[in-house]
Amino acid sequence: MGLSDFIWPGPKSNISPESDDYRLVPTRTTPLDHPQHPEIITFSNYLRRLAGSRPMADRADINPADILPFLPHLMILDVIDEGADFRVRVFGTGLVSLICEERTGLLASEFGLKSTIYVDLAEIRARWLQLFGRVYNEARPVNFKAPTTSIDRSYMHYHGMFAPLTKGSEEVSQIIGMMIAVRS
Repeated sequence: MGLSDFIWPGPKSNISPESDDYRLVPTRTTPLDHPQHPEIITFSNYLRRLAGSRPMADRADINPADILPFLPHLMILDVIDEGADFRVRVFGTGLVSLICEERTGLLASEFGLKSTIYVDLAEIRARWLQLFGRVYNEARPVNFKAPTTSIDRSYMHYHGMFAPLTKGSEEVSQIIGMMIAVRS
């Protein structure tokens, strides 16, 4: 699978590849066929059980009490303008500590603006917009691993999984995901 398989495709995108802020750069993100981290495997299986025979789980199916150990590592995003962008509804406290940026309420296109450590803005935005766009466009979970975008954290990489959610319909209206940091 090459970079072209991970570029956010389609007419739904209003982000131009010529834009300085949204250059399509190699994100060093490696798509995985299946999750590799034990906690992400458990969370992925939880979402699969909730979905049952449906293509994806509904947001109302999720009971936070069932996934307490995962809450610090979770992110929930609302789909904006049919996948043109994504707004963070929930950003776990573990992610805030890990990424050094509170992203609750931010659009994915704004990631990195409030970071307290150095990050490559072009890569961070391309990475997340491509990942969320792929989940939205394909309406299926995406598993990945990636190094950090910060030279201050070059000793770490992330394992993650993001999956589509419905909200009372059959349309993808939210994305839920989980990330865990691992020493490289």
